[in-house]
Amino acid sequence: MNHIPVTEDELKAKATGRRVTLEDVNDAIATETYFTAGDGAFGAAYGEGTGPDVAPGPLDLLTFCTLVLTNGYTVTGQSACADPTNFNPEIGRRIAREDAVKKIWPLLGFVLREDMARDADLVAKRAFNEMPGFGVYIGTKVVHAIPMSRAVYNDFRGWTMPANEKDDEGYLVATSDFKEPVGPSYWERDMHERSVNS
Repeated sequence: MNHIPVTEDELKAKATGRRVTLEDVNDAIATETYFTAGDGAFGAAYGEGTGPDVAPGPLDLLTFCTLVLTNGYTVTGQSACADPTNFNPEIGRRIAREDAVKKIWPLLGFVLREDMARDADLVAKRAFNEMPGFGVYIGTKVVHAIPMSRAVYNDFRGWTMPANEKDDEGYLVATSDFKEPVGPSYWERDMHERSVNS
């Protein structure tokens, strides 16, 4: 099967939903900077006070593009030339920029998907709130419990009951059915009506 590149115009014509466009990508770029590895080596040597030595030739064949996005995030691209006789600074910068731009697409795709998920959640909440009968209801809960005073509960947990607490009657309530392993439990004073089936 022959590989036929997909163009932006084709995507625009065939897409039926929201998508990241080339215009979105370009709008996300605030600034762009180009330099070679040779430029970087020269600047590093100058900054370290070792003098403005001429960088080795091979480093001049590696071109970088740094794109600063509108939110301050940075992406980089690069272009390397194997044969020095083929090196063209303008082409190197264009290839490096294309490499950097490729990294923006997935970033904006993630942002778009986040926006879509947030929009879907808002629509679902709005629909739920507009359902007939939506309101506040007081419910009950079914728990596994054993009648137990506060003092016995403290003893059960291996604690010393604080002197400022009353020995109220209450219940040991568990999140499991008290079979192994016993789940987290707590004590509460609320009254519980025992199920006729228990």
